Amino acid sequence: MWACTALFVGLLATSSVVTPLLQAPDEFAHVDLVLGVARDANYPTYDGRRYSRAYYRWAGPYFGYSARDPRLTARAAPPKRARLGIDAMGGAQPDPKGKFNQQPQHPPLYYEAMALALRVERFLMPGSDPPALTTEIAFLRLLNVLLLAPLPILAWACLVRLGVRRNVAITGAALVLALPQLTHVGSTVNNDNLVIILGGAAAVPLTGVARGDLRTSTVLRLAILLAAAVLTKGFAVMLVPWAVAAYVAGGWTVGSIRRSLRPIATLLGATAIFGGWWYGYNLAREGSLLPSLEARLLPASMAPRGFSPDPWWFTRRFAAFFVERFWGWFGLYSARLPVWVIALASVVLAGLVAVAAFVVHTPGGSRRGPGPRRVDVALALLPLVLLTLFVARHAWTLYARTSTTPFIQGRYLFTAVVPLVAVAAIGLDHLVGRRAAAVAVLMGVAMHLVAFTTMVHRFWGAPGEGWGKELSALSAWSPYPTPALSIGAVVVAGLVVASLALVWDDRPTELARMPREAADP
Repeated sequence: MWACTALFVGLLATSSVVTPLLQAPDEFAHVDLVLGVARDANYPTYDGRRYSRAYYRWAGPYFGYSARDPRLTARAAPPKRARLGIDAMGGAQPDPKGKFNQQPQHPPLYYEAMALALRVERFLMPGSDPPALTTEIAFLRLLNVLLLAPLPILAWACLVRLGVRRNVAITGAALVLALPQLTHVGSTVNNDNLVIILGGAAAVPLTGVARGDLRTSTVLRLAILLAAAVLTKGFAVMLVPWAVAAYVAGGWTVGSIRRSLRPIATLLGATAIFGGWWYGYNLAREGSLLPSLEARLLPASMAPRGFSPDPWWFTRRFAAFFVERFWGWFGLYSARLPVWVIALASVVLAGLVAVAAFVVHTPGGSRRGPGPRRVDVALALLPLVLLTLFVARHAWTLYARTSTTPFIQGRYLFTAVVPLVAVAAIGLDHLVGRRAAAVAVLMGVAMHLVAFTTMVHRFWGAPGEGWGKELSALSAWSPYPTPALSIGAVVVAGLVVASLALVWDDRPTELARMPREAADP
């Protein structure tokens, strides 16, 4: 587990270096809002933030803004020591005539946390001015890497709660490595990352809840996690029906669904109290729980005259984009994994989930039998279904109004990545046996080799340049010194070898256990 976690951090850090600053999904907007909140802690209203003139002028030309036609050559990179901080460039105050930044439509927790980290960094750094903006963005990226670092541990803990053997739990931790889009988003500045880790953290106690853990302390822990999630992104509300279903299953497990009613009421009430205040404020001030600039930025006038939405066309587009953007469509949709890799990975994952659903059972008909049950598998997949339906519904609404297809983001499923890899680990263990963890690590390494190769070729250097010039461009534009990049590459390679060696020799078959409690509460 620890080796898989260390390797996951190494892959996240590598992705953070390989992805040009501000080239990740919406990173341009996320960073601007963090800079603004770091300057003024009063969170703006949904239409209260326009891009900083200095930031907008610097960011676009500095990074070419689009990697579809790469211009990031080593010769074009400004000297590392000459790079300026945001104050030296004119400040982070919004330009009254600038374009709208739509990110304040999201709840404030992520942005306030990142802005607080920036203020602490500036307090600790020598000098009165903030460090170079490239340095500050790299710092924010590393914070996001650390934010997602526990995901393999959470996958392991989720499987421990299911009462599996130790090597199955390690397989779950290793399968987190197999999602290049997760490491891409997780290594950049994006509010998705906070809701991903909160969703993963909630999966662990919810697994125990479904197996009969109806304690008040568990309810309160879950309420805090769910409240934090809905204070990060609105679609995190999809986690609430998942939690309710887990409590219903927990009541069934202990032989009385009525026993789950009080925990459900407590959970809903506490989540509403801790997490609903921002939505209540919006309702009182704006007349809407989630006011948005969407109608202004994506008006109905975008649709051609006589446009009629085609459900079949939309379904095909949604299925293709949703799957591709789950596995690896990087940057501003400018670097994509080969289609055959995406297709193969999708078939493998679907097969592992199907195998897990088929092989789990309830020994002797006992509701509290050892090991995972089919109800556990169903509950693990429920948030994926809920999130998919949410994305599909909203994407259809936008398509029907504008004829365009924004919002089709497979990465939104990462909020439920922990239960997903837990189910897949059960299937992989059934097919491969005690080498399942090693196979999972190999899958993750292979996927990231393809992903990083694709990203380097698409993001760095002029068109047609080879590996040498592409890597030189990456090094020249990076906020980090070239020796640090070289050392980092060696460390990640060592983590790959160490992880494979450790999981290959892992042979125990006893039940995995939490440090202080049995696997089954």
